[in-house]
Amino acid sequence: EIAMSKEYIGTDCYNRKMELYHIGNEVYCDHIKNGVVVKTNSITVDNRILGLFGSPHTSGAYIYDEITRVYGKKL
Repeated sequence: EIAMSKEYIGTDCYNRKMELYHIGNEVYCDHIKNGVVVKTNSITVDNRILGLFGSPHTSGAYIYDEITRVYGKKL
């Protein structure tokens, strides 16, 4: 059992809630409508990005933006 904390990071262009979390080096973003996950995007990231998850002053929204900037992929 892998403990993961999902962080609400805002809404997407379809007004679905977005939650960011990671399992190992894979970062996932769930898109949630009416309490149901309708889409999950993921990307494998390097340890620098992974380290941001453990930082108390780094928001999930910042991590999301950093993944977009570094990898050119929106989750």
